[in-house]
Amino acid sequence: MKGEATSVSLHGFCEASTAAYAAVVHLPVKTTEEVHLSFVTSETRVPPLVRQTISRLELLAALILARLITRVRFVLAHFIQVSYTR
Repeated sequence: MKGEATSVSLHGFCEASTAAYAAVVHLPVKTTEEVHLSFVTSETRVPPLVRQTISRLELLAALILARLITRVRFVLAHFIQVSYTR
């Protein structure tokens, strides 16, 4: 990375379909000269055998995203200061 880090944040994204649902966490670091984006982790799951609505699967995806970001923030707190989470 070039320059000094001005902002470090965690961004999360989740999505669901009838085949699977998933969550992804990435770490954008803004410096004085550029923005560097790093993949941190992801988690995927297969929906239950009992048919679920897409809305319910989206809520399950949001739940695994919330748990994933909480876990990542806890681990990263020992190494870097995260400015904000989205």
